[in-house]
Amino acid sequence: MATWSGINSYTGQGSVGQYKDIKDALYYIEGNEAPIQKIAKYTKAKGPTTHYWEELKYTSNTSNTEQKTEGQDLTADTPPTKTERYNYVEENSETYFISTKVEAAAKNGAFAGVRDYIRESKKQAMVELKGKLEASLLVGAGDAGSNASTPTPGKMNGLMTMALGYGSTGYITTASFGTTDGEAAFKAVLNTMRSVGGMRGARKAIFTSYPNKDLMAANWVGRTTETVSDAKDATIYADVKVYSSQYGRIVVYGHDCLGVSSGADLTVFDEEQLNIAWLYQTKTEPLGRTGLADKFAVSNACALQYDKPSTLGYLIVS
Repeated sequence: MATWSGINSYTGQGSVGQYKDIKDALYYIEGNEAPIQKIAKYTKAKGPTTHYWEELKYTSNTSNTEQKTEGQDLTADTPPTKTERYNYVEENSETYFISTKVEAAAKNGAFAGVRDYIRESKKQAMVELKGKLEASLLVGAGDAGSNASTPTPGKMNGLMTMALGYGSTGYITTASFGTTDGEAAFKAVLNTMRSVGGMRGARKAIFTSYPNKDLMAANWVGRTTETVSDAKDATIYADVKVYSSQYGRIVVYGHDCLGVSSGADLTVFDEEQLNIAWLYQTKTEPLGRTGLADKFAVSNACALQYDKPSTLGYLIVS
């Protein structure tokens, strides 16, 4: 909810005074929930167009397979498998306009809507930029871009598309997701992830839609039958915050970018592997003058990097 401010006065019949009442307050939804940008570590992108990193895959350890007898010739062991991963660097921008005359009038006491017009305009642009970047980081589809006469912008792969492309996937229908069948399908994804090195970090997490969280709370039980109430704190949890699995506790995050229409899917990841690789962080760019206004943009450029993408998990719910 936006903060309402202004005056509540009227100077009389025929005047040009202003009158504001609480019913005139403006309310809007500010898209400020951006869990990926809050969770991820910050690293540096390695190139202006494509960001590369290497994933190492070690062979499974079994007892005594590399033991040598006394005097035996040494042979080269198999090194870890190296896979070069990449993601396109995506540049994001949101423009805003400032009327310098309105700003000057407001600072001299005239009513111009918002007293600090520059700060408010920039803030609104940054809220939009943050929300659009979050959507790219989660559900963005990669695009190399082009140098055609009408070029297309380069776009990064988001966490969901990375998990679908590189990770372990399972499938369940929407109607069955909130049942024990949905939990069984989810556990199968976890088991496959574990077999390729996933589910071994200290901070395991899930992104899914808020409706899915409610469905999980209905019939999923997890590995244990833990109580959902804490008498000491008088707290009863009606939804799922932590899923207890045989591989440890998994934090469940709801995400506004995931819903019935945009994909009620579920991805499992390790928070410690999640990075935003910045080419440059958010900054203001002056774009010149347009009519009576100065034009600016807030912009940034980055790519999502997941250190071990083959260990991601994706449950497709449709």
